[in-house]
Amino acid sequence: MIGSKFATLVIAPPGFDEAAPTYVVAHLLFTPTVAGLSPMTKMKRAVVPLMTLLALTAQVAAQGLPVLGQGNLPCNSWTERRAGDAVDAATMIAWALGYMTAYNEYGAKPKGDVSGGQHTEELAKWIDDYCRKNPSDSFYAATAALIRKLRNVSSP
Repeated sequence: MIGSKFATLVIAPPGFDEAAPTYVVAHLLFTPTVAGLSPMTKMKRAVVPLMTLLALTAQVAAQGLPVLGQGNLPCNSWTERRAGDAVDAATMIAWALGYMTAYNEYGAKPKGDVSGGQHTEELAKWIDDYCRKNPSDSFYAATAALIRKLRNVSSP
């Protein structure tokens, strides 16, 4: 990819069907300097997260459940991010809200808002509590548990 600014790495479980949308794609930006970092430094900083992503993808693949993105992170990652970097926490809550939106579209019978109109911070606080009690569970598990809880509350 000489002359390209981007390299694409596809991480897929064994037996991966290329036609299925169950793969993880990571884009690494390779420019000479960004915020003073050399390409080698950026590469080193990319290796650890990519290896973690690979391990999490393999773990989820072993379970047979195609969870993509931030849902693969452990709950203790959510707890750390909520206590520190607001941007990192925001990406995770965005993932959870997207997952809930997908549930509203494809899983809810009848269709509706499973959150019952709760504010994002209320939903995040519920996930905070779940993740404190279950730090090794995945963020997906926390979000799925929240949906089950909300679904039971809104059922007649």
